[in-house]
Amino acid sequence: MNNVIEQQRQAYEDIELLEQAIVDLMLQDLTKHRYKLIREQKISALLDQIQSRSKQLQEIEQDDLGLCQKESASIASNNPFDEFYSRLSGIREYHRRNPDTLVYPPEMEYIKYKNNPEESEKRERALLAKAEEDEGEAIPDIPDVQTFVCAEDEHQLDTRFSGEERLGR
Repeated sequence: MNNVIEQQRQAYEDIELLEQAIVDLMLQDLTKHRYKLIREQKISALLDQIQSRSKQLQEIEQDDLGLCQKESASIASNNPFDEFYSRLSGIREYHRRNPDTLVYPPEMEYIKYKNNPEESEKRERALLAKAEEDEGEAIPDIPDVQTFVCAEDEHQLDTRFSGEERLGR
């Protein structure tokens, strides 16, 4: 969908989701210095994304080419259902050409910011300790809980500081 109003709506939704992700990160009670540094890096990256989307939104709202006015005029024409059905046919045509396109809700991308990495480590240790107590049983499957910490973040953190700096302390 390439219309201007949809682009504005998407930009506002993205900004709102990014703000919620920052709030989720800030609400986590972290004790490890390493995780605190990674959280600060993530927050900085999310703020950069908000700035980028805001600039894009500002360009759309300036409407130098008059696209928003043209779109509003086409919607407010004598028969608004003509515009609706023409857009609906465009959407149907797109899905007819691309039947296997998977659609993920945008919230799924930011769900990892709600999970505390320290709590998931505690759960893993508890499951492993229980498996050691019950020596005869197999090690249970540890559920994969996505957190905001990934291997790439760990690597960036290791390369950002030298050994003498002790992670910026």
